[in-house]
Amino acid sequence: MKTLLVLFRCAVAAGFLAAATAASAGVYSNTLGNSYWSGGSWNGNFTNGASGPVTNDASTVVMFTQSASTQNNTNDYPVVVLNQLVRVNAGNFTLWSSNGAGVLIFTNNGAAMPSVVNSAGTYTLTINQLINLSTTTTFRADTAYALTVKSNITGRGTLAVSNNAAGGSVVLTGSNSYTGGTAIQLGTLAVSHGFALGTGAVSIASGGTLQFNNSATITNLGGTISGAGAVVLANRPVLLWTSNSYSGGTVIAGASARALLANDHALGVGTIVFTANGAALSSTGATARTVANNLVISNNVVFGHVTDSGLLNLTGNANLADGSPTLTISSPVILAGVVSNGGFTKAGSGLLILSNAANAYAGGTTNSAGTLALGADYALGSGTLVMNGGVLRAADAAARALSNNVSFAANSVLGAAGSG
Repeated sequence: MKTLLVLFRCAVAAGFLAAATAASAGVYSNTLGNSYWSGGSWNGNFTNGASGPVTNDASTVVMFTQSASTQNNTNDYPVVVLNQLVRVNAGNFTLWSSNGAGVLIFTNNGAAMPSVVNSAGTYTLTINQLINLSTTTTFRADTAYALTVKSNITGRGTLAVSNNAAGGSVVLTGSNSYTGGTAIQLGTLAVSHGFALGTGAVSIASGGTLQFNNSATITNLGGTISGAGAVVLANRPVLLWTSNSYSGGTVIAGASARALLANDHALGVGTIVFTANGAALSSTGATARTVANNLVISNNVVFGHVTDSGLLNLTGNANLADGSPTLTISSPVILAGVVSNGGFTKAGSGLLILSNAANAYAGGTTNSAGTLALGADYALGSGTLVMNGGVLRAADAAARALSNNVSFAANSVLGAAGSG
């Protein structure tokens, strides 16, 4: 992916905005290559009939159009209040203050909502100042290019994402404290820090995606997730605390991705889709979880965990996508919904209970390890049961009827009800 890198650092004090002094506003366009600002606050090498955006004005637009590799404000400014920051044209670009003390405060000029925009083709933009959102501020990456914010974002405003529909993405990697929430209006917002989303709620519109990236384990979210959009777990464990209502579904897409559920409704109300071998779902600790989402299992997956071993009661329907995935069961799991479209192999030492008499899968069941327990008659669908190891038993004291053909290896055990 092409990358627009936006790096914001340091802290902002509430008094900064009040202390800002007004100056001339306008559109400032830097056009000189490989040059440095050498005097004043953002002085020199700008064209606008003025010396540059020495401004604390909500109408200011700063547009970088040149192809320089570095721009340096050597005389650090404490605050610049502006409406828009736009990168266009080609060339990697870095804007920084020599001690990292600058603060960019985005605010509304009454006509245009504040925004940070990448239109720079395949090139990077690095900004080494903290950003403060005084109101809703839109971050936008144009077609197939990314805008990455690597350090802290503060303020009371909402962070909005409205990328080009063809695939732009905004990436947050810092520990952020903005309080106005996050609104994903279009395209992807990717995060790789547990506090990247600040302290507010997250809304995802249809056509929007919240993606948990593979840079770090996500351990916390600041608020609930709602809306018609989707959530993607790319390649790391994600611990989800809150009861969420988003309906666009969840994709567990990485070989090291695991959804750790600290709430029965953590994954919203949409379908959970496993698209990578090794993708996993578990509780947190020993607490049992009941998950009502439907499942689509098109790859080998892991249910449960040796440490996060709480019972998973999966009451939604499980679609095996006309395949034969391996389900590695690491701690107790109940498949209570209808299992359909394919067959599966059970691996792992954990207990798997099939409890729906309406199971319609015809591709057969293979048990290679652990205990396979039946909580209903005819719960094994219509295919052959192959016992290559482990235990087959009833889930309770009731007798269970099977109509399947059965193949038993010598190391397999037919257990008593409730045993094994």
